[in-house]
Amino acid sequence: MRLVPLVEARTAFLSKIAPVASAGMASAKAGGLVLAEDVAAPIDIPASTLALQRGYAIASRASVGASSYLPTPLALPLALVEPGDVLPAGTDAIADAEDVRVIANAAEIISAVAPGRHVRHAGGDLAKGRVIAAAGTRLEPAQIAVLRAAGIKEVPVRLPAVIILAPQGSCAAGALVMDLVADASGDVSIAYVPEARLAGALHSAASADLVLVAGWSGAAYRTALRGLAESGQDVARDLAVAPGAAMACGFAGPDRALPVVLLPGRLEETLAAWLLLARPGLDRLTGYTGCRASAALPLARKIASAPGMVDLALVRRQENKWKPLAVGDISWTALAAAEAWLAIPAESEGFASGETIEAEFR
Repeated sequence: MRLVPLVEARTAFLSKIAPVASAGMASAKAGGLVLAEDVAAPIDIPASTLALQRGYAIASRASVGASSYLPTPLALPLALVEPGDVLPAGTDAIADAEDVRVIANAAEIISAVAPGRHVRHAGGDLAKGRVIAAAGTRLEPAQIAVLRAAGIKEVPVRLPAVIILAPQGSCAAGALVMDLVADASGDVSIAYVPEARLAGALHSAASADLVLVAGWSGAAYRTALRGLAESGQDVARDLAVAPGAAMACGFAGPDRALPVVLLPGRLEETLAAWLLLARPGLDRLTGYTGCRASAALPLARKIASAPGMVDLALVRRQENKWKPLAVGDISWTALAAAEAWLAIPAESEGFASGETIEAEFR
């Protein structure tokens, strides 16, 4: 039996997936979602020059050459401002209170003050039209804070509808996939179906944007494969991947446009299928263009891989090195202990001890 190269399968699958339509979402609730369009500042922020520190608002040119030996007179009245106050007209800097002497009806400064000292000029935080967050960005809390401060109450996002088809009863794999989808910006629901209705469930899930079949093993998994063939089109199965060679992908529905990923039933196979096929498909649907957190560290010991197969490797940090936990054959102990992962290319035989590799945090 010929195993299909992962690159070949993934390219054929992802090339047919387009981003879903955008929808408005309240900025306060858009954390973790992917923007469909650039979001820019509607006005200059701040609208006027503001003080950032308590002190005297002055025209900086009036302090040129000032020192304790040669104080420079200042025009009255002086404005003592607090952080956030708008600077009076004609002033452009803040002098520290201890550098200004106010005596009867006169004032002098004993230190030169640079233009713009301790102030935020109009538009200094955000200039009108400046992009706050770009299309394809997954919104972080700090970005949302800036959006709200700028008065942007709604943003355009892409939120694909994902349906998980899982076997009836307790299903750890289905629950795992549900959590993973929720973290990756999907509007997820799970349907527990009997094996006899799995093929029909695939056909009736046309209202979704992505279907993930998770938790099925053995004869039931073969039923899922047949159901995909009957209700749509296989793209690839029997992949040159370890673990999870049985993972498959294709398209279902009346117009054969609904992406479907079959994630084999064991937890390590489910994770591999998620990382290598399902999540990239979801990224295409959301339009996500960012990079996930990763780290490049030397290996604590070598990683060996069989050429011709893509091996999933799980690693954990130990004394500022990557400690390999499992490669290809992944135990649940390693699954629970892992911090990060990498896919070893099919043409590679692995990496030497001490070699620096980049692994992506889960």
